[in-house]
Amino acid sequence: MRRLKPFEIDQAIAKIREEYDHYIVHFFQSPARKKAFEQRWTEALRRGSELESFIAVEIQVVKELILEAQRAQDAGPPPPPRPTVSYADRVIEKLRQRIQGYPALGLPADSQLSPDVDKLYGTLDWFSRQVWPPLSQLLRARLPKEWAKLDHELTTLLPWKEKLPNELASYVTLYQANAPGSQIAKAQNRCLWLGGAFFHNLQGVIAPLTTKKEEEFIERSKVLVERILSDFRLKDLKPSQ
Repeated sequence: MRRLKPFEIDQAIAKIREEYDHYIVHFFQSPARKKAFEQRWTEALRRGSELESFIAVEIQVVKELILEAQRAQDAGPPPPPRPTVSYADRVIEKLRQRIQGYPALGLPADSQLSPDVDKLYGTLDWFSRQVWPPLSQLLRARLPKEWAKLDHELTTLLPWKEKLPNELASYVTLYQANAPGSQIAKAQNRCLWLGGAFFHNLQGVIAPLTTKKEEEFIERSKVLVERILSDFRLKDLKPSQ
């Protein structure tokens, strides 16, 4: 390798510094790489290293850094990291997928609105129109006392003239007013408990009804109520006896 004259060494070092400045400014890089080069240059002078070899290596180093930064810039910004989802969030999401097919009542949208409540009361509304009429006739004929209690209970859980039932209206008022989370959670759980209580009470009444004439419809109703309680995770929210 040809030995460089002092002024050629100065020019080469100045060129390397310019390349590092370009690397820092153009590619928004930390000056740490340039500082490391300056430390290596000082050490090479102190040791009396062969400066021609040192300069050749350092020129290649800074060129590679610039080339790497240029490739990264051409490739565009990296995709945003995927949000970390906790185990609890995954479990909740999986459970809520079970109620995805149930109708929602259409409560006012809000970040604090529980899909469970909206879907449960939408299901109660659907049940009152599609399942309860024929089931009500059967129960009224055979178990009038139990029918009257269930019919009243269901009525208190349904909207009437576009007015929400009391407990549900209180829940909506709380989350729309951005009330403390503990109050919203308490009202939410109360709504879930009331909805679950109706299905538990109904389940207890229809369980012994198994005459042949009514067997098919009763069995379908039993399966439906059992599935609702399971999908909405209401099996343990039984009404007090």
